Parts: sequence; structure tokens; C-alpha cells
Amino acid sequence: MQKSENTKGRKKQFTKAFSYIDYSKDEKRYFGKILFYEKGKKLPKRAALEIRIDANNKADLKEQMRRIEKLYPSDQNTITVDMEMI
Repeated sequence: MQKSENTKGRKKQFTKAFSYIDYSKDEKRYFGKILFYEKGKKLPKRAALEIRIDANNKADLKEQMRRIEKLYPSDQNTITVDMEMI
């Protein structure tokens, strides 16, 4: 699949809305989600960017989520994503 020229190399900023942890009874696994919205835009009903992390137990999941949340400054809660990489 080719990317259109207007998205090539474009970067977008996303602001963290919230994160949560849940348990899937079907999969018998814990999962966590970190939801982001496009910075400067009105909050939509769905997140613009979602990171899902799966783990066998809650402690591992919390540690993985902490590692991801260290990737962006906590005071800003903003990440920059190169849309070409998605």
C-alpha cells in the first residue's frame, strides 16, 4: 500500500487523555491502553492514537506502561509521531 504524498514525512502531535488497565476474560490476559488525542483539536468521541499493551499479569503490565509513559515528558503529556512510521 502506497502512502499519499501529502502525509509523507508529516509529523503530528498527540496529547495524552488517559490510560487504564483491564482484564479480558476471553483471552485470560491483562491489557492496558493509553489514549491520545490530536493536539489543539476538539476532543473527538474516539482517540486519535491508541497504544495497547498485553501482559500475563498486572505487575508486568504496569511496568510496561510505565516504560512507555517515560518516552514523553510527563509535564507536557504530548508525543510527536512521524506519520510515515505508522
